[in-house]
Amino acid sequence: MLALLLAISGWPLPSLALDASAAAPDLFPRPAALAPALRFWTRIYGELDADSGLIHDNRHLDIIYQPLFLNPGATLEVHQRTIEQTLDEYRTSLQRLAAGERDPQDPHLNRLLTLWGADAPAEVYQAASERLRFQRGQVDRLRSGLQRAAPWQPRIERILRQRDLPLGLSILPHIESSYNPQAVSKVGAGGLWQLMPDTARRYLRVDDEVDERFDVLKSTVAAANLLQHNYSVLGHWPLAITAYNHGLSGVRRGVRETGSHDIAVIVEHYRGPRFGFASRNFYVAFVATLDLIVQLEHTPLGPPIPPALTSLTAPAFLPARPLGQWFDLSLAQLRALNPHIHYAVWNENQLIASGTILHLPAPQGRAQSWRKLNQFAQHYGFNAQLPLNYYEVRSGDSLSGIALRHNTSVQTLMRLNTLSSADEMQVGRRLRLPPGALPQPQGEGAAELLSDLLAAAHRPQALPLPAEDAELVRDALMVPHPVEPQPHLAADPVDYSVTADGQIVIQVGETLGHYAQWLETRSAELRRLNQLDENSPLMIGQRLQLSFEKVTVAQFEQQRTTFHRQRQLRYFETNQIIGVRAHPIAEAQTLWLLAQQHQIPLWLLHQYNPDLDMNAILPAGSLVDIPQIVPRLSQADAQRAP
Repeated sequence: MLALLLAISGWPLPSLALDASAAAPDLFPRPAALAPALRFWTRIYGELDADSGLIHDNRHLDIIYQPLFLNPGATLEVHQRTIEQTLDEYRTSLQRLAAGERDPQDPHLNRLLTLWGADAPAEVYQAASERLRFQRGQVDRLRSGLQRAAPWQPRIERILRQRDLPLGLSILPHIESSYNPQAVSKVGAGGLWQLMPDTARRYLRVDDEVDERFDVLKSTVAAANLLQHNYSVLGHWPLAITAYNHGLSGVRRGVRETGSHDIAVIVEHYRGPRFGFASRNFYVAFVATLDLIVQLEHTPLGPPIPPALTSLTAPAFLPARPLGQWFDLSLAQLRALNPHIHYAVWNENQLIASGTILHLPAPQGRAQSWRKLNQFAQHYGFNAQLPLNYYEVRSGDSLSGIALRHNTSVQTLMRLNTLSSADEMQVGRRLRLPPGALPQPQGEGAAELLSDLLAAAHRPQALPLPAEDAELVRDALMVPHPVEPQPHLAADPVDYSVTADGQIVIQVGETLGHYAQWLETRSAELRRLNQLDENSPLMIGQRLQLSFEKVTVAQFEQQRTTFHRQRQLRYFETNQIIGVRAHPIAEAQTLWLLAQQHQIPLWLLHQYNPDLDMNAILPAGSLVDIPQIVPRLSQADAQRAP
């Protein structure tokens, strides 16, 4: 599909340095449990564009309720309204099933029963109604990103090679920014790699005068350093890539709570407070995009691009999806060839009208394609359009009048639309209608299709909305994979949270006085609670029991993380990290002595070696990761530098 869209749009295929080794399964595994998610994101990045997407369950990505094709001429606001209306109607239908409602005459409800199982308990449908989500397609965003990436790709790969990092990591900016160096997210992430300011300040200059996040090469070095740090701590690329989105401490907490380094196990079972849809899917979206780009370089995606196209007139009312299959095209590919056809056709709410101009493959000439189209019409054509299944209430309408005009009853309309009284009907509301007069099939194949078409036509659909006059901003419209912003302490692997039983692990730089201040209590009370006498020192790594009588856990955690964030920001005002090296221990010593020897803060050395015991003597021959620190140039020095 990506290759087809590139060809249709006139964009040449970019020459990429990536080969199959960049997607090596030993570096970037594809667990079987993530296969549904991988198929999902392959469709998002390789088949559907920004004027379309999938209505789906946000936990079970094999549950796709429908592809939703949007009006290409509409604004983002209109698109969003259409999406919300469709989600609301699915939510209502799922809640009807949760309430025990069953209707053999309602094809939409029956389809939902098939998806979840007729014997599924009510709580399954209720939970599903709370997990509805829409994901916009990204194929055109990826296409434009490939063009932007072409001049930078060799230099970005050179930076990755210098750090012995996999070349496949050069795909991450497609997920983050579509390779737009000027991209800025609504939460403040910026540049090609969408670094948050606090994270970037470890490696770059980010202040009121200069923001090096928008320098492609410097930001690539920073992202490479962050990814290298993630991998040195976590030891697995799926986890290191997930930490790029979710933060090191969050992923380490996921490993600890699940007892596994398997990304599939963590995605399935970890329930961290910030581990939402974006974090769960960040790695698999990366792999899907990587695979698509590697395939694009060597084997065009999908069926071969039609060697020739011809324009033909539809001889009957035709179903779109079977027509595409008849010509060896997916529905999205047929739509790409025929963007002039109304989006209701691609949503399968309507048929391609008789007399419509169709652009179709003609590999053996126009005459052969015409014969093939007529053969399809003879088998699958209809003599009329599918009946509409909704009515938008206008001023002056009454429920009885609407029922009379559509040959139904008030009771039927109230049941279909879950109205408890006619007073609930408001101008602008869309009412579901019972099936109307059916079109007559022209062949046996169409007769078999009719029930499926009606099921599609009577599922929740977006009301056709006119395009607004406001100018359409494409970059704003093409919302990327939903990337959660990196936390302020994204590169800090330390877990500053409080356990369920009210305990914390003492970290570098913290004192009993800090805890007393954050808890609005006295140090003596904390000593009593933990049975510590006046001479008992606090040990880094020691567990401490807390009491939350005057502040909440969230307030305590906020003050604790703010303390560490401010300390780290102060340090990086005058210093920056340029890399990391493995340091062999020549003779027994402690992390504290190493920090003194290399003149770096103990808390920073601990961040690069979080699993080492801070109080233990390190044996000779062991390796310790040492961050490479250089003084940050002042503004005057930077101006004088060659």
